[in-house]
Amino acid sequence: MRILLTGASGFLGRAVRTRLEERGEEVLAPRHAELDLAGAFRFDPGALDAVIHLAKTPRYRDPSGGAEVHAVAARATARLLEL
Repeated sequence: MRILLTGASGFLGRAVRTRLEERGEEVLAPRHAELDLAGAFRFDPGALDAVIHLAKTPRYRDPSGGAEVHAVAARATARLLEL
């Protein structure tokens, strides 16, 4: 299977990626800058068999209490679902 894994560099993502690769799965694990869901998506979604979305909102401190960061993450997740 060809699987897109978001959040592959995180604690859970690293473990999931290791297990998938041990099973012989082809794992696409783009870095944050490569997976710009708010802009152009660089992978052909039709070429994927599955998506595992483990990316989370970074812990930023900002005056809005993180509202804008969470809004961007929500839009990116919605875009991933659309694709």
